[in-house]
Amino acid sequence: MNKSSLYVRAVIISTITALLIFGINMTIQYGAHFLFETGRRSLFSKSSLFIFIIIFLGSFSYTITGEKNRKRLT
Repeated sequence: MNKSSLYVRAVIISTITALLIFGINMTIQYGAHFLFETGRRSLFSKSSLFIFIIIFLGSFSYTITGEKNRKRLT
């Protein structure tokens, strides 16, 4: 496996992971908003975008290091 396909796969995995966690977070916040009239009203605020980027970068680096370690072991 060459380096570019490793990064492409890491970007795809990181995007899916970040979207899943982001979606669960938004569902919880909107559920709380509709049930208890509290929580956030705007879907795309600056803090939610920041959380999405943090999750994406963490998942990306985790995937890259995991692939490199797996290559070293085999």
